[in-house]
Amino acid sequence: MIGNLLVGKWYFNVIFQFSRETRGLDAVLIQHDSDDVSHFPSKIVSDSIHLLSEKYGTPNRIGTSEDWRWAFKTTTIDLSALYIENIVSTVSIHFFPTISAIANKRKNSPAF
Repeated sequence: MIGNLLVGKWYFNVIFQFSRETRGLDAVLIQHDSDDVSHFPSKIVSDSIHLLSEKYGTPNRIGTSEDWRWAFKTTTIDLSALYIENIVSTVSIHFFPTISAIANKRKNSPAF
């Protein structure tokens, strides 16, 4: 883990997830935990979307939530925000192999 990494104007923690099978890098989680849990982290979300969009283009919104996705042939990037008033205010950015996103979608889809 790398703590307090400055990205834009905000500090994030970076966690590297490794595969038990291959021992290779499996995913990277970048997370900002706000000290102020009294409101939704809208400025951090918009700044993060802006920075990622400059590099990776326009994201797709996932449903009606504050979740955004950049999907490419080999890598998928998810940005999500979690806010529970007076408990938690977090922004997470998750980089992972696209094949994982496809597998999760199939696993969570109903079989008709």
